[in-house]
Amino acid sequence: MRRALVLVVVSAAACTADRPPEWAFDPIWLEPTSAGIHGFQSWALYDRRWARSLDEKHYRCGVLVELWGSPVGCEDCDAAFTVQAELLEHDCELGWVQSPRFTALERVSIGGPVDGEVPHPGSTSASRVDYGEGWEPHGFAYASSLDHGESGPAAWDGAVPFQLWPSGAVPLP
Repeated sequence: MRRALVLVVVSAAACTADRPPEWAFDPIWLEPTSAGIHGFQSWALYDRRWARSLDEKHYRCGVLVELWGSPVGCEDCDAAFTVQAELLEHDCELGWVQSPRFTALERVSIGGPVDGEVPHPGSTSASRVDYGEGWEPHGFAYASSLDHGESGPAAWDGAVPFQLWPSGAVPLP
């Protein structure tokens, strides 16, 4: 009986606010507009144990950021955009979303070669992001219709929404 009580206490302690998230996964969805792009970056935050198992039970909270962007030139990509990011909603403790990382996205690009396993072979290109320190790899870019079994262009054409899927999670400071 005592052992069961200890397990309950440990389990309850894992859900308290003093265990902040340490990992973030941030898919980006973009749709073309007459002025550039509109979209959303949805951050899923996980506690430290997630890195070992990738189990959803370690999910802590989510942050949704709305994006608006204008075209900008780029090297080795099909399209790039300067971005204005605004916190739209979250279910996190307020202190966790005060990090400027969630709304610091300045630029995003679509296009370029990808290596290895990709979500939609032959229709997937690279995505990159810039949080004010220069371009860094984000993951994969593809027409979001492909996730629903429909067809879509092999590269950004400015006509259909695109999914920018991260190639991995990022550690939070």
